[in-house]
Amino acid sequence: MLWRRESVPAAELRSSISPGQLKEPRMKTPKVMLVCPPRTILRSSVKRCCTPIGLAYVAAVLEKNEVEVQVLDAFAEGYDTEEDVGGGYVKVGLSAVDIQQRISAFSPDFVGVTCAFTSEIGNATDVCRLVKKQDPRISVVLGGLHPTNYPLETLAMCPEIDFIILGEGEFRMLKLVRGERDFDGLVDGKTHTVNLPRTRIENLDELPFPARHLLKMDLYLKINKHISPYPRKQRTEQILTSRGCPGQCVFCTSSRFWGAKFRKRSPENVIEEMKYLIKEYGVEEFQFTDDSMTLDRARAMRIFEMMEPLDVIFCMANGTFVNSLDEELIRHMRRAGCYQITFSVESGSKRSLELMRKHVNLDRVKPLVRCSQRLGISCHATFVLGIPGEAPEDIRASFRFAANCDFDSASFFVVSPLPGSELYDLCVQQNYLTDTSFDKMDFKSAKINNPSLPPLLLERLIINQNTLFIVKYLVRHPVKFFRKYGLFMLNNPREIPKVFGRVT
Repeated sequence: MLWRRESVPAAELRSSISPGQLKEPRMKTPKVMLVCPPRTILRSSVKRCCTPIGLAYVAAVLEKNEVEVQVLDAFAEGYDTEEDVGGGYVKVGLSAVDIQQRISAFSPDFVGVTCAFTSEIGNATDVCRLVKKQDPRISVVLGGLHPTNYPLETLAMCPEIDFIILGEGEFRMLKLVRGERDFDGLVDGKTHTVNLPRTRIENLDELPFPARHLLKMDLYLKINKHISPYPRKQRTEQILTSRGCPGQCVFCTSSRFWGAKFRKRSPENVIEEMKYLIKEYGVEEFQFTDDSMTLDRARAMRIFEMMEPLDVIFCMANGTFVNSLDEELIRHMRRAGCYQITFSVESGSKRSLELMRKHVNLDRVKPLVRCSQRLGISCHATFVLGIPGEAPEDIRASFRFAANCDFDSASFFVVSPLPGSELYDLCVQQNYLTDTSFDKMDFKSAKINNPSLPPLLLERLIINQNTLFIVKYLVRHPVKFFRKYGLFMLNNPREIPKVFGRVT
């Protein structure tokens, strides 16, 4: 099945929501359960367990407005339960019976299910069906990146869905729960009426902090495998300080969901949340999960300055835009406790960068790496390989570039044509897709039939390079190696081979 993306005119995305206008007293409000479904992952992958910040934000807004709400993270709570689903994949999470029992015990009026990625659409719709099977009177609401891009196709897959929320869900879910039906960003599952999103939350400081108290935080702190699965401290938590990215990378879907405008929390608001997490949960390490945390240089500098007295460490887990870094900013990061920067390089070939529309000044990378390492900051890099039009020589250029820059670690990913991205649209038009069923999508398997880079050749090149890169690093820098991976290996001895696997 091929997916069709519904375009949303940029002009319709410019108005803002005023959260203060939404809080109105009501005599009675329904009960809401928010659900993260189980996940399907490759058995050979590190089994990350990230705090569902998005759902926790939705829960916080509902709770602030006196809505009774529970959050069920079926993946985290069933982290040790695995079901082999073939092809090297396993489904991780609570069983259908367990999920139904939790729904029955709470007896909600609404169940909101999140589907962040296309690969999770099957698990998300399975939960939607479970809810209706449990009690047909419950209103089922689906949200997230995939249903935002493909609402009508999602409804065709799962008629049990009553509503789809498009884009940011915090205040849209609140309106829906209060009985409103005529607002932007809502799809009616019965009539298939699509009201496109026209608004985004402009002042992020008006959002309450994520309702982590509704999550089993002890699970995330114990498992301790976040976006960056190799933390240096045992009590680690993620934090999101901004939304939106002005980048237009052809392989990315983030800007289509969050928008191209960079929206940011104030430094004071960010530090207040950090202090709360330190006091309430004993957090010792933070992972910034923003797409573009350092885009506003002055704001980033202020955050790092205010972090210095907190006595914590942190890493830039989700990648850092190379062009936004300089020595002064890196020095501020180090004084604030930064131990690792992830450089979003994506390719060592200028031609490939042009193909993926990634604006990276490669000449700046090596000096920035040297500066960071001189200050005691580890440098990780990400590379995305196999973009249509890329040749084997471009791939080798990325391998040479990574070695020449002497990164402490690197992840070489197979480019994935994510539905909703410009790359996916291109692959559909050019008949490049080797597989149109994306229920088991990952960044290790080639799904693009690139004439100059056969899928099996690309996969083999990347497998070999990931393993070779980390083995060389172990031989050259054993102390640094164990400093980076030691805590993970100590806590997860059975997963040590994954450190040397296809994605590090």
